[in-house]
Amino acid sequence: MPMGFCYPGMLASGGDAPPRAEHALLWHERLRAHLLNVALTMLAGMYAQAYYLGKTRKQTLTTSQSSTAATSILTVG
Repeated sequence: MPMGFCYPGMLASGGDAPPRAEHALLWHERLRAHLLNVALTMLAGMYAQAYYLGKTRKQTLTTSQSSTAATSILTVG
């Protein structure tokens, strides 16, 4: 599921704006409660990794992947 549930718009520099944090806070736990047979969670992108890994997130994707290797979480760029 996406971190935000709408397109956040563009930054002045031309890239996409970050997802709105209140969407994940409001909906993720509610929706995940209905996903009963999830065997793997794939965290795609830095915002998903920051939200779900919190302080355990490492500085780089590679080190985040190696630290979550024994869990059911897969981190991808």
